[in-house]
Amino acid sequence: MAQRIVIHLTHAADNVTAAAMALRLGAALQAKGAQTTLFLDLEGARIVDTRQPLDITTRRGKPLGEIYDAFVQAGGNALVCPHCAAAIGLSAETLRPGARIATDDAELADLILEADKILDY
Repeated sequence: MAQRIVIHLTHAADNVTAAAMALRLGAALQAKGAQTTLFLDLEGARIVDTRQPLDITTRRGKPLGEIYDAFVQAGGNALVCPHCAAAIGLSAETLRPGARIATDDAELADLILEADKILDY
């Protein structure tokens, strides 16, 4: 069984380096056979909001949106804190592919309890 890895990301445009690193590492973990889920809360929820431009370029010269797309294409998925989603008006209709809003706190608790490893960005 593949290792279940949760990457807790609390940043987006407020810390592009942290967001890019979380996404790049997530794609690399997927490529090595892990089952990787981004747990997005606080500013991190904005990563999957289609109303937010992800054309911000990292120091490596890649737009954040391109890095997110590579993560999803590698098989990664994102789970958004429902409270944080509500705070920014995020809904199922404004989510990027590969993302969904958690149903409740119990679902987030299950994600954490079932994880083999948790990374925090």
